[in-house]
Amino acid sequence: MKKIAPIAIILIILATPLAANEFLLNSEEFSFSANATAVNASLENETQLGVVTDPTLEFGEVPSQAQITKSFNINSEKTALSRMGTTGNISENLEYTDKHLFQGETSIETKFNATEPGYYEGTVEMNVKTPKRTGGSTWLEIKSKLPY
Repeated sequence: MKKIAPIAIILIILATPLAANEFLLNSEEFSFSANATAVNASLENETQLGVVTDPTLEFGEVPSQAQITKSFNINSEKTALSRMGTTGNISENLEYTDKHLFQGETSIETKFNATEPGYYEGTVEMNVKTPKRTGGSTWLEIKSKLPY
């Protein structure tokens, strides 16, 4: 019991600045519905593709073994850190970079890989953090390099 107390104190001392730095940030949550139908077809044959051109993550009909890319265009006057995550059975078929540190305008690509025929759906969630005051930008730069 005596050895646990010093370790707990050290952990609290190390964690306090990390938690305090979160108060330097604004946070916004965005959620997008994502779906696609992978059809049993080949790109070598004449295939009609279902292409959706609106700014959502509805990929339409995609031939098996094909890949479709959609982009989010976002901007921030301040340094911003966006983090993405997915839910649903579409998760294993989506490719994206989960963290983006940016200032100004940036484009975040999301790719759907049609590995097997079927209907895929889920949600893409994006969290965007911006600094409230001095020190927030530095904390965002540090967070962008952390593994979590």
